[in-house]
Amino acid sequence: MPKRLFPFLLVLVVMSIASSAWAVGQMLAVQVREVHMRATPSFAGKPAAKLSYGQQVSVLEERGVWLKTRAPSGVGWVHATALTSKKIELVSGNPNVAVKADEREVATAGKGFSSEIEKAYRKNNPGGYAAVEAMLKQSYPPAQLRAFLAAGKVVPQEAAR
Repeated sequence: MPKRLFPFLLVLVVMSIASSAWAVGQMLAVQVREVHMRATPSFAGKPAAKLSYGQQVSVLEERGVWLKTRAPSGVGWVHATALTSKKIELVSGNPNVAVKADEREVATAGKGFSSEIEKAYRKNNPGGYAAVEAMLKQSYPPAQLRAFLAAGKVVPQEAAR
């Protein structure tokens, strides 16, 4: 290996290690209505605890798109897309809060839903939100989901690593 190439490779290795551990040690907030911390870094992993919108977690470890987190309810793995480094305030009466929002409004705001998106959805879907409401109410026990995946011989990508 040429001597000129070594420093370049060393910098790449250091940058790679630093970027792969960007979240470790950070405090992040849950940005979805609710999410389960899992025993393993996989959507098929056994639920360890439930987190709610705005709840703070500390990041202990990072494995791909999964973050091992600690919350008052325990320790477990959460998919990175369910968390944000942005500050989430749920305090009514705060000068930044013009009107009190209910739980549903807070959850949809965390998902990036806006009045423009709602207007476009209503225009393209004259039936309203019945289908969306029905999807939000659906829930399946984790054991049933694992059985479904096993019957279809589906291995979640995260578990395959």
